[in-house]
Amino acid sequence: MPRFLRFEGGHIGVHNMGEAVDWYCRHFGMRVLWSSEKEGQTLLAFGDRNAIPLVQVRGGTQINVWGGEIEGAREANVRLCLATLNLAATREKLQQAGIRVTEITTGPDRLPCFDLYDLEGIRLTVTASETQEESTSLFCGYGLPRFGVRNLQAAIEWYTNYFNMGVLKSSPDDGRALMGIDKGEFWIEELPAEAFHGKTPLLARPYFFTEDIEEAHQFCREQGLDPSPLYGFTEGLRLFSFYDPDGNQLNIWSYPPEA
Repeated sequence: MPRFLRFEGGHIGVHNMGEAVDWYCRHFGMRVLWSSEKEGQTLLAFGDRNAIPLVQVRGGTQINVWGGEIEGAREANVRLCLATLNLAATREKLQQAGIRVTEITTGPDRLPCFDLYDLEGIRLTVTASETQEESTSLFCGYGLPRFGVRNLQAAIEWYTNYFNMGVLKSSPDDGRALMGIDKGEFWIEELPAEAFHGKTPLLARPYFFTEDIEEAHQFCREQGLDPSPLYGFTEGLRLFSFYDPDGNQLNIWSYPPEA
């Protein structure tokens, strides 16, 4: 069985790269680390050791690492989360800048959180950091991703049976469980039935890393999971996606060690 070794970060899809880079740098304090017109990507740094790529999802002459034109959901049952040291101050700063934010609530990890919406209306979830790592941007790293499911026990069994994941924490009464993949973790949380509308491609995508993406892709095909083709570049970043029974898009990537 292939090993999805760890949750490792995410992509955010954008339709106008120039405007998006300016917006994220101006409001989040991020900076450009790398940009490739060929791949249609710009890598933005937040903190000293964390970064997130913006991906051009439509138009232009770029070779899209997502595999062509994509019209994904701006708000889905999969949440890409960013961590911040001072949640209330971060929310206030974003709100003062005219950015749409929600009220502060409590996430499945029992940490305070809120949602923000970027210049294209894509939802990102901001969670309080459990570390004290300093950051030059509003965010110091990623929070654990969250996947909404219709039935907690059924989802636990699916992820365990297919990928040999372990349940690290479970609270059935609250409809939440922390699943573990070696060095990576993510939350599943039970949501109302009306929240589900079939397979939902994402514009804000968390990714899991695998050392052998060919093996992982073949495994998903053999299990009838109908994975996408392998996208990217043979000598560089390669990735694919598939869906769980609740329509959540799962994204897998690999890259050379020197990257």
